[in-house]
Amino acid sequence: MEELSGYLSRPPAEIDYTFSELPKEYEADILKIFEEEPKLITAYWEDKLLNYFKDKQKFYSGTLVICSTNSQLARFCLKVNPNFLWGTAFPTLAITYEIEKYIVWHEMLHLLGADDCYDLSQGDRGPNCDCPNCIMQYEATKANVGDWPFLCDPNIQSVQKQIQQWKK
Repeated sequence: MEELSGYLSRPPAEIDYTFSELPKEYEADILKIFEEEPKLITAYWEDKLLNYFKDKQKFYSGTLVICSTNSQLARFCLKVNPNFLWGTAFPTLAITYEIEKYIVWHEMLHLLGADDCYDLSQGDRGPNCDCPNCIMQYEATKANVGDWPFLCDPNIQSVQKQIQQWKK
């Protein structure tokens, strides 16, 4: 997180974060939320997730779940949308089941306000922005992302705006 923060702002943004194992009951509860409406209905899931994390309070502002590809959450995400090859994200929850730094950062950046720079509905895997190695492209691997700068200006501005709002 500190490395990513150093790229996003000068001086590096101070973002409160905690690394901990997700309690097993949380994973089961999240899976139940998804299974209540097994179609990809982001607004429905986000509303349910927001309420769930509000109740848990310490995870409210954004949770990144890193799990194995054979976990129940990963299998469910891949079943709902086979294009979720590495993970998926909502404003309060990001899930990744690929432990490559850039892919984890891609999902984490969604929690910080970044948008995807691709549109699979148009057959576009990106990046479709002004940054040829943007980390918000579909396949955010080391081979495709490389060195900084790897985030387009609109997403840098979105993330910096989100961080400034949190500081208030």
